[in-house]
Amino acid sequence: NSGLSVASQAVLTDTLAPGVSFVSATGGGTFASGTVTWNLGSVGKSQGGTVSVTVSLSTAGTYTNRARLSYLVGLNPTSVDSNTTSVLYGPDTDSDGILDSVDNCPTVYNPAQDLTSDPLTCGSCANACSAPQATVGCQSSSCVIAGCTSGRSNCDGLFSSGCEYSN
Repeated sequence: NSGLSVASQAVLTDTLAPGVSFVSATGGGTFASGTVTWNLGSVGKSQGGTVSVTVSLSTAGTYTNRARLSYLVGLNPTSVDSNTTSVLYGPDTDSDGILDSVDNCPTVYNPAQDLTSDPLTCGSCANACSAPQATVGCQSSSCVIAGCTSGRSNCDGLFSSGCEYSN
């Protein structure tokens, strides 16, 4: 309570989004008809606390959530909404920590997800840069030789032959 007086008869409600199933709530929260309710009583000036709700999600998608605190200031009813939060939920086929729905290469492990500079997926998901006797890189979606192993040189300038010359 950042207000100047007591917030009495405070009730916090959180209406769950479609596709969200209630699992549990802390702090005495109860669930009925799609809404979790906490009867907080009076919340004094500069007092506060934390409650949480645990849910399960049924299908892949973006889920948004916003709670509302209703209370009395004296005899005047008022309410305030929380910030809206969003959760993106879905499969991660390659286990790189990036959901398939936003993953450039959902079947290729590639946490960098940059097709223009990552030598594991340079220009396309199926293009891992590799050249003989060379350290490879990716510049502007094209495989390049970034360096040669000791005692080798890239005399012909071709990526495909790598560092073909023995010094």
